[in-house]
Amino acid sequence: MSETTNQLLDNLNALAAGLFLLTAFGIVAMRQIRGCLNLFIVQSLLLAASAALLGLRHQSEHLYGVALVNVISKPVIVPWLLAKTSPAEVYTRREIDQALNIPTSLLIALALAILAYFLGTPLLNSVGPDFRGPNVPIGIAGLLLGAFTLTVRREAVPLLIGLLVMETVPF
Repeated sequence: MSETTNQLLDNLNALAAGLFLLTAFGIVAMRQIRGCLNLFIVQSLLLAASAALLGLRHQSEHLYGVALVNVISKPVIVPWLLAKTSPAEVYTRREIDQALNIPTSLLIALALAILAYFLGTPLLNSVGPDFRGPNVPIGIAGLLLGAFTLTVRREAVPLLIGLLVMETVPF
């Protein structure tokens, strides 16, 4: 591929990764289960887009497979299973019971994202120049934000969404 095409794919991947991180912040700030689930669906689609863009960039069929599995399982099967196994009133309730308020949660989430950048930068310096990009620090940030969501939520479905966010990292 040409250098211009590679640069475009890298920029689109950076956009998808940045939006992925933004949805993780949204899940931390969201207080309604339906909203958290919708943000998780968007985050899963962004992860699939990032995998497809990396597959195009590096000519990898394995990354196409990752994108396909993510498009099928996370935005379709996981919400369907949650809807089938959870009572309907869980989704109609207004507020999620949480240990911290929104501003405090977002400040802690910001600190975790900055920590992820400082943890991910040395890892990026140890790999070749073809694999440098935002995916490693943002993947670590997604992992940390998912773990933070797990620690502050008190109900089963939001805890499960936090666990799924923790598992959905764009490495």
